[in-house]
Amino acid sequence: MTSKDGATSELQVFRAADEHAPVLLVIPAMGTAAGYYDKLGAAFAERGVHAALFELRGNGTSSVRASRGTDFGYGTLIEQDIPPAVERVRALLPRAPLFLLGHSLGGHLAFLSLAREQLGHDVRGVALVASGLPHHMAWPGMASPGIRVLARFMKATSAAVGHYPGKRLGFAGREARTVVSEWAHAVATGEFSFPTTWTGSVPPEQALARVECPVLAVTLARDTFAPSRSTELLLAKVPRCSVSRIRYMPDAALPEAAGNHNRWPRYPDAVATYVSKWALGITRPASVHPPAAGSPS
Repeated sequence: MTSKDGATSELQVFRAADEHAPVLLVIPAMGTAAGYYDKLGAAFAERGVHAALFELRGNGTSSVRASRGTDFGYGTLIEQDIPPAVERVRALLPRAPLFLLGHSLGGHLAFLSLAREQLGHDVRGVALVASGLPHHMAWPGMASPGIRVLARFMKATSAAVGHYPGKRLGFAGREARTVVSEWAHAVATGEFSFPTTWTGSVPPEQALARVECPVLAVTLARDTFAPSRSTELLLAKVPRCSVSRIRYMPDAALPEAAGNHNRWPRYPDAVATYVSKWALGITRPASVHPPAAGSPS
């Protein structure tokens, strides 16, 4: 896949048997390579839904690496990278209704890409998994100042080093300093603002308010990085969307990691069942699907 500015990456596709089945473009979390979602892609295909794994710029197979001389922000991903990925998916699966699935930061990018209005008008819906607005007020008690301290540290480190060395510091990956700065702004203010990378005539917050599509919001009951309050704050930015909610608590027989913010894609069965059932329900309302390996609460 080639972005508008010439950056390249691989788009891994998992095909279901029916060419008319929905396709989910999976947009990863911060610092997470697309390949980490391979089990999720396979689980979707097993449930009769296509999946395409989008590579965030700077990760995995991306030809770009963040550095002092190579910087980018949310707007770069939204305007340069995601539209070509959508075009590629449409070329590969022209009869498949298109949905976006965003994990964590990927949920921000999914909504903002629709708000930027560069994806056409046939995106059928957005699934959020462990995704929310990272405003510090979404966290209770001392966790609120804690997330603000983390955001300030990440921003300061990025400015000093030229990028955020997340793999060395144990949180996120090698991140562009503008992505980190824009994320930190959302932590502090609860608003999305991309003064150097968003070229739309309508500011992001106003553009989000015009987005209208079905949404499935899957929250993980024990998720400390995207608590349910943060998901509700993100959903409040898209008041025209019709929202279905699932709060997932893994069965006791499953590893604790199945409900972890970062590790759930390695134990994808329940989430794959919820999301595929929702997407198929929109495109084929009479479909019947197997139960999940877990239960919503």
